[in-house]
Amino acid sequence: MFRASAVTLLLGCSLIAAACGSDSNDGSAAGNGGSGSAGTAGSAPAPKCSGEHVAEAGKTVVPLSHGGRDRTYVLYVPQGYDASRPLPLVLNFHGYTSSAEVQLFFSGLGAIADERQFILAVPEGIEASWNSGNCCAGALAAGVDDVGFARAVVEHVSNKLCVDAERVYATGMSNGAFLAHRLACEAADVFAAVAPVAGVVTLTPEDCKPSRPISVMHFHGTEDTVVRYDGGGYAPTMSVADSMALWVDRNGCDAEPEETFRKGNTHCESYPGCRDGVDVTLCTVEGGGHCWPGNASCPFGTSTTDLSASSAMWEFMQQYTMP
Repeated sequence: MFRASAVTLLLGCSLIAAACGSDSNDGSAAGNGGSGSAGTAGSAPAPKCSGEHVAEAGKTVVPLSHGGRDRTYVLYVPQGYDASRPLPLVLNFHGYTSSAEVQLFFSGLGAIADERQFILAVPEGIEASWNSGNCCAGALAAGVDDVGFARAVVEHVSNKLCVDAERVYATGMSNGAFLAHRLACEAADVFAAVAPVAGVVTLTPEDCKPSRPISVMHFHGTEDTVVRYDGGGYAPTMSVADSMALWVDRNGCDAEPEETFRKGNTHCESYPGCRDGVDVTLCTVEGGGHCWPGNASCPFGTSTTDLSASSAMWEFMQQYTMP
């Protein structure tokens, strides 16, 4: 894979389209593009899957029992799916009071899955919520094992489709982003990278003990009133700065970030020098609300189209594989 330099990204990917995907104006951004566990270029080809992994392209609601509960997830198989070719898998978690169907539509990741060829699983929360550690609602009150459920979804999809186990990733919005952070803390043996949107770390720093360095790309608006940029909000949480400092510490990165993207009201900063070639990147939307960057529609403040979170997170995540 061609990795974009900081100079290219500072110019909004306008000079070299290959650095940020096929559309040079999609507002995508990437991090430093580390080595070590990063990237798939030049690696040995993964073994082919059996004929049992055939599936039709498109969306299916899949039942899955876990923890004594009947649960579901939306499975999105990309157009042109080849059952003999192992594909990456992305888990995409909805926000509190939302749903898997809404998250699939809201994030727009299905179209990117078709274009870039990865499998998408969008799980359904208990009472429209996820247990991320100290939030939220019914899932937290019932002590639902959503980390275990995420692991079960990965295994279930892998038994159905041709999944590359070294390229499994997670993202989510709000409460779903809380869970994506928790997965980085507690399931770094499964997920190669995470990209939370508008949701910070909700575990205590003492409880976040990833088994290895893991790449994290975080998106947040400075005027988010639901999950405040400076901490607090409806679910009392740490600030974005404290969340990033946690990941900088866990990954052994340099304390001072370097700007890697700027366009309009949005800029991204990556922390260099992380262990094992991982990356920690924060993308900030100045004046942005509790929104998914790239989707102009947002019920909780002002969004931006200067950056597509979905495009940027894919460019970021797909650089990293399990060590």
